[in-house]
Amino acid sequence: MTMQPVPEEYLYDYAGVCWWCGDAANSREHKWKKSEIKAMYGLASSESYPLLWIDDRGNSKYIQGPDSDALKFEKSLCQNCNNARSQTADRAYDRWIQYLGTNYDQIIESRVIDLRDAVGETGSESRLDLARYFAKHIGCRVADKAGRVPASLIAFLNGDSESSAFAWSELCISRSALENHDVTRHRLGLHQTVANYSHEDRALSSLKGALLHGALQLIWDVNLDPDRQDGGGGILTQDLYRLRDVDDDLYEHRFFIA
Repeated sequence: MTMQPVPEEYLYDYAGVCWWCGDAANSREHKWKKSEIKAMYGLASSESYPLLWIDDRGNSKYIQGPDSDALKFEKSLCQNCNNARSQTADRAYDRWIQYLGTNYDQIIESRVIDLRDAVGETGSESRLDLARYFAKHIGCRVADKAGRVPASLIAFLNGDSESSAFAWSELCISRSALENHDVTRHRLGLHQTVANYSHEDRALSSLKGALLHGALQLIWDVNLDPDRQDGGGGILTQDLYRLRDVDDDLYEHRFFIA
């Protein structure tokens, strides 16, 4: 087994079908919620633009506003799934953005996030809704960069399951972002994904990525092997996160298990 960006011959083609429900994929999800982009950089008319965008391959371009295609995934969802079906998850993420905006400096200084302050008690609907937002993001990232989105992730989004054990996840601090914090505190980012796949079986078994807000990041690793039982720690299942500093090399990242 090896971990690195997924070769093209291993990618799964959804052929214009929504990975969530199977209808025509006619909608592009933002890689960061549009409200988060606007909160960080303002409207297209803001002096923050143009922004420099650097893609997975190191290519750079300037973008003119929060509706730029560079800030969106490919068309992998239908409009209903991307809007109506995920509305409660999107609202939970809006509350998360507000919490980060109010408490960001304290979080970075203390290296602690208590999710009970941010989104409520373990098992509460608001906690599950926020986890479902991240699951939707992971699903789009899988559809864009890897293969078939796990059935257990879709069941979680549908509300058929409260288990997010299809993934490992960790809230932590990007060491490199922190070293240049005056600049990176105003940055939204994604790490390049790495995949675990077998040359012999020609099959993917996992995909790992990270979503960054300033120096704070959620690193996730999703199970893509339908023959392997889900055994991850889930998404945002801990109450208290002590945010350790980690390097940006996802290949080397190992999740902290209490």
